[in-house]
Amino acid sequence: MVIEETLLQDVPNVTEYLAQKTELPKGRIKHALACGALRVKKRKGGWQRLRRATASLQAGTLLSLHYDEQLLALKAAQPLLVEDVRDYSLWFKPPGLLSQGTEWGDHCSLLRQVELHFNNQRQVFLVHRLDRDACGLMLVAHTGAMADRLSRMFAGREMEKHYRVRVVGTVDEAPFVINQSLDGKDAVTRVQRLSVDGDTSLLDVVIETGRKHQIRRHLSALGHPVVGDSLYGEKAPQGLHLSALSLAFECPVRGRKIQVTADENEIHRYWR
Repeated sequence: MVIEETLLQDVPNVTEYLAQKTELPKGRIKHALACGALRVKKRKGGWQRLRRATASLQAGTLLSLHYDEQLLALKAAQPLLVEDVRDYSLWFKPPGLLSQGTEWGDHCSLLRQVELHFNNQRQVFLVHRLDRDACGLMLVAHTGAMADRLSRMFAGREMEKHYRVRVVGTVDEAPFVINQSLDGKDAVTRVQRLSVDGDTSLLDVVIETGRKHQIRRHLSALGHPVVGDSLYGEKAPQGLHLSALSLAFECPVRGRKIQVTADENEIHRYWR
């Protein structure tokens, strides 16, 4: 169910208004709001998620409700806090968790789960992305200035990122570089084979650019799709075998280089 409209008159209680309009029970409306399925845009400002069930809205407000009972019933996988530097935090994102929400809600996103972890006392800003079905390390900024700083560090290739990837087939033992443009933009991926297990290869991968699905698309084009890749290979019961393993950078708060590596046992737990 999708409702998108401009309010023609003041709404004293958004839950009661939506319950009348959709004929849904108020409890379901409140749950949808809590999950971020309602966004509003006032005459000044951009779109914002509205979670307060008793909120009032003025005439002229744009309202957008995307209600999907099955999506709203999903339980969010819980991320693990690796390090808290106050202005930003570092997390291990499990598979199944979006980086950020969509118009259908944000309760199954890393950003929302981080907000909840800090009891809504900190702002959250997305700095970089990781596919929903992938797992691994992610940075979340807690101020606009830090989000801008970290984003510029990613864009300037000041972040050293390594990915652990298992692909179908036996990859060449010698390190090699995939330099193949994606969507009309330069894309460079560096690959090092670590081991061979049956008909799969375990790789260490470094990307010099950050194009959408870059690792998955490059390896698939090479004839070695990532195990469990339903888009560029074949879906597998154990999920996508791609993880953001390590991250090294000059900490803008502490003024020294930090390097964090995820627990590979935790990664392989999801790959079984």
